[in-house]
Amino acid sequence: MFILFGEKIHSESCTVGLLPCGVCGQERPFDKIVETSYFCIFGLRLLPIEKLANYSQCNHCNNAFDTDASDAGSFNTKNDLPTHIVPLKRILSYLQVGYGMQTHRDLAQDICLKVCSFEYSDDEFSRDVLLASQGKSDIYDYLKIAASRLNMRGKQEIIEAAFLITHACCEIQYEDRLRINLMGNALGVSLEFVSSIIDHVHAQGCYGVRRILPTKTQTS
Repeated sequence: MFILFGEKIHSESCTVGLLPCGVCGQERPFDKIVETSYFCIFGLRLLPIEKLANYSQCNHCNNAFDTDASDAGSFNTKNDLPTHIVPLKRILSYLQVGYGMQTHRDLAQDICLKVCSFEYSDDEFSRDVLLASQGKSDIYDYLKIAASRLNMRGKQEIIEAAFLITHACCEIQYEDRLRINLMGNALGVSLEFVSSIIDHVHAQGCYGVRRILPTKTQTS
């Protein structure tokens, strides 16, 4: 007798009503998105393995937010920031430190504003540069943990930011592109998805982001 077993992803989406959106600045209809990986036998879900997605999404701006649904009678966004903003900023500072370009804080601030329309303050950048310089956490593990709270829009903008800061700091070689691919893998997206995002950014003229190649480095 053959026993067929494996892994299956179960997706759930439910409307939770009007909630204040930190991006729209007013109440908007929100959905709750949950994706769970299950161990299955003969296609039947038996045991949950991993929570792949767990966030609320504004149906107007399509940004994902952390939510607190612990109270069955309420469902509120935890804060005003979309869930991808903090990881996006950390990726920018991490890569700038890696390329030795952390003195150009205005570059990270420009990319952040152009990609996600959020400002990257001097204090935030200094804090993130310090964390990246200390090297106390693995950036890929960090992205894997963050991935369940991100929707596809958030993942796309993180990859856009990673590519733009890399493009600005160097002539992209194999290892630079590999690093971006690994970030995409940590976020749970395919190589094809990463390539399509990079092609899109190229088609947009890299959003007019200035380049600070090593031979042209200026002190900010």
